[in-house]
Amino acid sequence: MGLLNNLFQTKEEPPEGSEERPFRSHLLTIGLALVLSVGSVAGYLMYTNKSFNPMTLWKDYQTIRSVENPTGDKNSDAKDVFRRYDEKKIESDTRHYDIEMTISSPADLDKLRTFILGRKIIRCTLESDLDLEGRTLRALGDVEHPFLGSFDGNNHRIENFRMDNPNEDYVSLFPSIGRKSTFSNLVISNPVISGKMFTAVLTSYNSGNIDNVQIYNYVLNGGDLSGGLASWNYGVIENSSAILNPNYVSRVGAQFGGIVSTTNGLVKKCTAVTKAKGSIGMGGIAAQVQGFGLVDGCNSQVNLNGTCDLGGIVGSISSDCGIRSCNSEGFINSDSEGIVQTIGGIAGSASRFTSLKHNHSECQLSYKGKPLEYQDVGRVGPGLIDNKGDRVETEHTYDEVKRSLEK
Repeated sequence: MGLLNNLFQTKEEPPEGSEERPFRSHLLTIGLALVLSVGSVAGYLMYTNKSFNPMTLWKDYQTIRSVENPTGDKNSDAKDVFRRYDEKKIESDTRHYDIEMTISSPADLDKLRTFILGRKIIRCTLESDLDLEGRTLRALGDVEHPFLGSFDGNNHRIENFRMDNPNEDYVSLFPSIGRKSTFSNLVISNPVISGKMFTAVLTSYNSGNIDNVQIYNYVLNGGDLSGGLASWNYGVIENSSAILNPNYVSRVGAQFGGIVSTTNGLVKKCTAVTKAKGSIGMGGIAAQVQGFGLVDGCNSQVNLNGTCDLGGIVGSISSDCGIRSCNSEGFINSDSEGIVQTIGGIAGSASRFTSLKHNHSECQLSYKGKPLEYQDVGRVGPGLIDNKGDRVETEHTYDEVKRSLEK
């Protein structure tokens, strides 16, 4: 308390022109701001996933930046980070497993839920197809109790279940998948999912490694930040798919993605088929790509109806990495009123040293049902790197530079 008392105790006014009071005041303000900022970020990350180290994401980001770009040449960022992501995998947890179990019945899912809520590290294997015959399923864990360990579906199915919680957030089969955890070789078919924010079929929050998870014939209604497979991704999602029930239109809020709403990690070799009506921010693969997020080698078939930041692959992207080798087709319509139409076959908007490479789109664009001239990206902010390696330094519509992008 001595330091705090010294900072706050009153003193005689310093002589006129003295810098003592302004310096102390500024120092105190800066100190308090730093404490509040760090505390808020750490608190949020710990709340959403207690197994997640708040410093891990920042350290990973700094590693990528320092190892891949030692010269500080920003024009080389995208290429180097692409290579880094090709090499980067989230390793399986090397700790012992508390529980090893197989699943062959609904009762086994109840046991799994109990182990997750007990914070056990689990090695789980799906022994056979599991038909839930339309029953309502309770979530396996929650955001404060992530799945930890490994789940191998052995290419079996979990099918015909409902999760009908329209007034709840984080509605998904596994609300949180913990860091270093793995999910693989699972088929989910005919799920019906209804929730508010952070609604998805498999998981609301992923910081692990999801590989070869196929979702077929899903029905989803959600609020903001919902996705076909996941809501928020800080890990890896690869070789996976989310295919909507063809007779259904997803009713969603802002920031909906066919695979994931928001990704700060890697989404690679994924396929999405989606038809959705929402508002701001919709993408065939992801609504938002942020931080060091990368979307690589993905394919989407879309029918999207929203307002702005609408893209065949990504709604908006401010990532240091970008979008590469992706394809999209379908229809995108903006019904915005008084908003600049940020709509594109690849991305609705792109900025902040983002790189777009070797993407192709055959999406048809429209505004209130009237056809628009095709464009790869609706709006470009400062810093976009096109396929020729040139940096776009001013904000403008992409019509001026779109042909510089090599397909």
